[in-house]
Amino acid sequence: MYRIISLVFFTSIYFLSSVLGQSQKRDLVEWNETFKISLEDYKGRITDTLNYVNTNCGIYCIPQIIGDSASITIIAYMDKNKSWIRKKYADSLALTHEQGHFDLTEIYARKFKKAGYVLALEQTQLYQKHKVDL
Repeated sequence: MYRIISLVFFTSIYFLSSVLGQSQKRDLVEWNETFKISLEDYKGRITDTLNYVNTNCGIYCIPQIIGDSASITIIAYMDKNKSWIRKKYADSLALTHEQGHFDLTEIYARKFKKAGYVLALEQTQLYQKHKVDL
């Protein structure tokens, strides 16, 4: 079971990191408690004829290995250059709704972090349990 969780976790990290690492100009804003989406945050060109808004949110994973330790930084972001809104429909209700999508992205980023911490703790405990002194 733990191998499956580990495989899914690290495969997801690899996939997200490779997709987000594409050489496209980005204007990312990291989620924080005080940031509120505004009309000026929608800099992208309209790419959909059916919808009136697109808020491009995602979770960015930054793996790091230093010596014997590894860490992953997980960030919820909004890409201003891929987000767009039809000016005709841009009002406070639409922006509040889209802020909710950004907030949900942060919630799932925190769940992802928690799953990573739990997995790391379980792996550490398993290692300590089966550690063989040489």
